[in-house]
Amino acid sequence: MPLQAVYRHFENYHPSASDFDVFSARGSEASEQDVARFEANVGFRFPDEFREFSTSYLGGLYMRAKEDIWPAGKEGDVGPYWSFLCGLIVFGVSKEAPDEIQMKTQLDEFEGNFGKTGLVPFMRIIGSADRYCFDASGRIHEFYHDDIANPRPSDLCFSDLLMEEIGALIERTNKKKLA
Repeated sequence: MPLQAVYRHFENYHPSASDFDVFSARGSEASEQDVARFEANVGFRFPDEFREFSTSYLGGLYMRAKEDIWPAGKEGDVGPYWSFLCGLIVFGVSKEAPDEIQMKTQLDEFEGNFGKTGLVPFMRIIGSADRYCFDASGRIHEFYHDDIANPRPSDLCFSDLLMEEIGALIERTNKKKLA
């Protein structure tokens, strides 16, 4: 299963040897019942791969370049767009997840800003106002905050998208270290 690549990526994670701060649901993973209840509230079933991820120790994932490598920006900072994209968050279904990564909180905020779109956000890149979302068929869309009428569908599955975004984050972090 493609999720194995995601799990392998984090198997050997050691905070002292990494450029990233990584937090996950370890110890407060969502149950199958939690996922099913959330799906009942949104009116559709998530793709099996995302359901498995949500109930794993990684469900509710926060990954950000360490502050000493990539200091947080300050209001008024300017730079190329990529220079603000310092991490990623995959929203978690667990009720114990902090609001920043809690899928219900993120959905409520999303719908408060954009109305009911039929999309459910599941991931965001830190520094971007855009979101990755599922539609009722389980297809992934990239939702652009400045073009809400035209979410762009993706042919990627969840694990491929996540590994692509992790790879892009690593590249940006390496670029930032050289800057």
